[in-house]
Amino acid sequence: TSPNGGEEWFSGSYQAIKWLSTNVTSLLIEYSTDNGISWNTVANGVDAGSGNYSWLVPYTPSDEVLVRIRDASHSNVDDRSDNKFTISSIKVTSPDGGEGWTIGSTQTIKWTTNISGNVKIELSNDGGATYGNNLVSSVSASAGVYSLTVPDRPTRRARIKITSLSNPNIYDESDADFTIGSINVTSPAGGEIWQAATVQKIKWNSKGVVAVAIE
Repeated sequence: TSPNGGEEWFSGSYQAIKWLSTNVTSLLIEYSTDNGISWNTVANGVDAGSGNYSWLVPYTPSDEVLVRIRDASHSNVDDRSDNKFTISSIKVTSPDGGEGWTIGSTQTIKWTTNISGNVKIELSNDGGATYGNNLVSSVSASAGVYSLTVPDRPTRRARIKITSLSNPNIYDESDADFTIGSINVTSPAGGEIWQAATVQKIKWNSKGVVAVAIE
């Protein structure tokens, strides 16, 4: 009974799959993103008498989605959505965790989506707990990329969040933290004459960096 066609569900949200059944004990729930050509398992062994299942909608953007529910013991006893529905999503692909961005460098933020309109891009310095740094207030969702001059906001817990401006329920963020920082060598800075076999001091200052390698 739900989804039965025409709905728009958002990746990362929980949605209720609902049904009515008679003389069925256990169910297999599946979904298709290609109008029924192929199917993926949502859950198996679901109690038919419950009448609903809370589904964490995956990051599989499509406007050709169907849900199918089958008797786990008799696969020929089944029903599916009467018509297609849509899974709308944004997926941040870069930075997605583990990257190191140098302050002042040019980096590319990348994402995939099936939505129209514009999105905003935000930066978190605390692992996604808060997003108070609005990097881009509006850019076309379909662009999929945005070149950014990395701001002077050093952190080892940076994340990027991209949100639809027309529907804030459609968003995604980096899966894990990445680093924003800088290292500036102050000595030798160029032009010095260092005598072999003498001890000299290499000096630098840094932001957002815990350990360095000297080569």
